[in-house]
Amino acid sequence: MTVCILCVVCIRFSESGGQDCELEIDPGRPSCNYIHMFTYRQLCAKILPAVELLKSGPAESKPSSPMLPKSFSVRTLLSLITLICVALAIWHHRAMQQQRLVQALLDAGARVTYEHEVDANGRPVTSPPGWLLRLLGPDYLYGVWGVGFYPEPPQEADELIKLLDEMPGVKRVAIWPGGKGRTSSPTLDGGLTDKGLFHLLSKHPKLVHLSLLHAKLSLAGISALDHHPALASQFKVAGD
Repeated sequence: MTVCILCVVCIRFSESGGQDCELEIDPGRPSCNYIHMFTYRQLCAKILPAVELLKSGPAESKPSSPMLPKSFSVRTLLSLITLICVALAIWHHRAMQQQRLVQALLDAGARVTYEHEVDANGRPVTSPPGWLLRLLGPDYLYGVWGVGFYPEPPQEADELIKLLDEMPGVKRVAIWPGGKGRTSSPTLDGGLTDKGLFHLLSKHPKLVHLSLLHAKLSLAGISALDHHPALASQFKVAGD
């Protein structure tokens, strides 16, 4: 009610060109009793700007431009999700591929050592695995560090090492015919030959240690091991 009276007063004042005008006030209406404290000019001078604002309507607010267009933001989000999915798919594929290769090695009687199982010097690590390793398994988190082959007739080392062709990151390989689970290796056939040696070196440039027992190497094979720039080899030629 008070607001309506004030609006009428200001409108009449505006229409009268700013001249004082009279307004009959009913003393019995408490909501209007305070108006007698002001002349119409004083009253309207205080609230006329607000009335004019009400008459003109709310000001049009300028829409704030977002940092990025909505369509561009959606495309960016979809692209990010796609990239994450592709990365996870590649990660999963590599883990499954390594798991398949490791299983093939185990089926052939080889012994597999993962990167987390040894320290920087190749010594075994005895610390318990973390929760993520227990949850996902080593193939998701680590590569294969070393492989030991123990050929038994009719197995041949030259054929067994081909199981490593898809593991170029292997750093240590041991080939001990008949030596698995024994303190000493008996003299058995199945040792690595020149053919297998050159194949192994060509497929594994990161190989840093090679241990051979009962190897069937010629002088060319022995010379290749002796003059290799990075490979630390230990070998015993068959018959020695």
